[in-house]
Amino acid sequence: MEKVENLSLTPKELPNMNDEMLVCLSSILSELPEKYRLPLEMHDLKGIKHKEIAEILDISLSGSKTRVQRAKERLKKVLTDCCEFEFDAYGNILDYRRHEKNKDCKDC
Repeated sequence: MEKVENLSLTPKELPNMNDEMLVCLSSILSELPEKYRLPLEMHDLKGIKHKEIAEILDISLSGSKTRVQRAKERLKKVLTDCCEFEFDAYGNILDYRRHEKNKDCKDC
Protein backbone atom coordinates (compact mmCIF):
# COMPACT_ATOMS: atom_id res chain seq x y z
CA MET A 1 0.00 0.00 0.00
CA GLU A 2 1.30 3.45 -0.96
CA LYS A 3 2.13 5.98 1.76
CA VAL A 4 0.30 9.30 1.84
CA GLU A 5 2.75 12.08 1.00
CA ASN A 6 2.56 15.79 1.66
CA LEU A 7 -0.16 17.11 -0.61
CA SER A 8 0.32 20.86 -0.27
CA LEU A 9 -1.28 23.33 -2.64
CA THR A 10 0.89 25.26 -5.06
CA PRO A 11 -0.06 27.83 -7.69
CA LYS A 12 1.09 25.40 -10.41
CA GLU A 13 -1.58 22.89 -9.34
CA LEU A 14 -4.33 25.52 -9.39
CA PRO A 15 -3.48 27.75 -12.35
CA ASN A 16 -6.91 29.44 -12.53
CA MET A 17 -6.85 30.76 -8.98
CA ASN A 18 -5.14 33.98 -8.02
CA ASP A 19 -2.51 33.97 -5.30
CA GLU A 20 -4.75 35.65 -2.75
CA MET A 21 -7.48 33.02 -3.08
CA LEU A 22 -4.87 30.26 -3.03
CA VAL A 23 -3.55 31.48 0.33
CA CYS A 24 -7.11 31.64 1.68
CA LEU A 25 -7.99 28.16 0.47
CA SER A 26 -4.71 26.69 1.71
CA SER A 27 -5.34 28.13 5.14
CA ILE A 28 -8.86 26.74 5.32
CA LEU A 29 -7.78 23.33 3.99
CA SER A 30 -5.04 23.06 6.58
CA GLU A 31 -7.63 23.47 9.33
CA LEU A 32 -9.86 20.65 8.10
CA PRO A 33 -9.62 17.44 10.09
CA GLU A 34 -7.15 15.09 8.39
CA LYS A 35 -9.87 12.48 7.75
CA TYR A 36 -11.55 14.97 5.39
CA ARG A 37 -8.55 16.95 4.16
CA LEU A 38 -6.51 13.99 2.86
CA PRO A 39 -9.24 12.42 0.67
CA LEU A 40 -10.16 15.85 -0.75
CA GLU A 41 -6.55 16.72 -1.59
CA MET A 42 -5.94 13.28 -3.06
CA HIS A 43 -9.07 13.33 -5.22
CA ASP A 44 -9.47 16.94 -6.29
CA LEU A 45 -5.86 18.15 -6.32
CA LYS A 46 -3.94 15.03 -7.24
CA GLY A 47 -6.58 13.31 -9.38
CA ILE A 48 -6.47 10.03 -7.49
CA LYS A 49 -9.54 7.83 -8.02
CA HIS A 50 -11.81 7.02 -5.07
CA LYS A 51 -10.95 3.33 -5.29
CA GLU A 52 -7.24 4.05 -4.81
CA ILE A 53 -7.94 6.57 -2.03
CA ALA A 54 -9.97 3.91 -0.23
CA GLU A 55 -7.07 1.45 -0.50
CA ILE A 56 -4.43 3.97 0.61
CA LEU A 57 -6.45 5.20 3.59
CA ASP A 58 -7.89 1.76 4.38
CA ILE A 59 -11.50 2.93 4.15
CA SER A 60 -14.43 1.84 2.00
CA LEU A 61 -15.09 3.24 -1.47
CA SER A 62 -18.24 4.94 -0.21
CA GLY A 63 -16.23 6.25 2.75
CA SER A 64 -13.84 7.97 0.35
CA LYS A 65 -16.69 9.58 -1.56
CA THR A 66 -18.43 10.65 1.64
CA ARG A 67 -15.28 12.21 3.10
CA VAL A 68 -14.59 14.20 -0.06
CA GLN A 69 -18.19 15.44 -0.11
CA ARG A 70 -18.10 16.41 3.58
CA ALA A 71 -14.79 18.21 3.10
CA LYS A 72 -16.30 20.22 0.24
CA GLU A 73 -19.34 21.07 2.36
CA ARG A 74 -17.10 22.30 5.20
CA LEU A 75 -14.97 24.37 2.83
CA LYS A 76 -18.05 25.89 1.22
CA LYS A 77 -19.51 26.84 4.60
CA VAL A 78 -16.32 28.53 5.79
CA LEU A 79 -15.89 30.37 2.50
CA THR A 80 -19.50 31.52 2.15
CA ASP A 81 -19.66 32.58 5.81
CA CYS A 82 -16.65 34.79 5.18
CA CYS A 83 -16.97 35.97 1.58
CA GLU A 84 -19.35 36.59 -1.28
CA PHE A 85 -18.29 35.14 -4.64
CA GLU A 86 -18.98 35.96 -8.27
CA PHE A 87 -18.77 32.99 -10.66
CA ASP A 88 -18.70 32.61 -14.43
CA ALA A 89 -20.99 30.22 -16.32
CA TYR A 90 -18.56 27.35 -15.65
CA GLY A 91 -18.36 27.87 -11.89
CA ASN A 92 -14.95 29.56 -11.94
CA ILE A 93 -14.41 32.35 -9.42
CA LEU A 94 -14.31 35.75 -11.12
CA ASP A 95 -14.27 37.91 -8.02
CA TYR A 96 -14.89 37.78 -4.30
CA ARG A 97 -15.31 40.20 -1.42
CA ARG A 98 -15.64 39.79 2.29
CA HIS A 99 -19.07 40.11 3.82
CA GLU A 100 -19.39 43.45 5.58
CA LYS A 101 -20.22 41.73 8.86
CA ASN A 102 -17.12 39.50 8.67
CA LYS A 103 -14.32 41.96 7.90
CA ASP A 104 -12.12 40.22 10.45
CA CYS A 105 -12.42 36.76 8.90
CA LYS A 106 -9.03 35.23 9.63
CA ASP A 107 -8.89 32.86 6.68
CA CYS A 108 -9.28 35.14 3.70
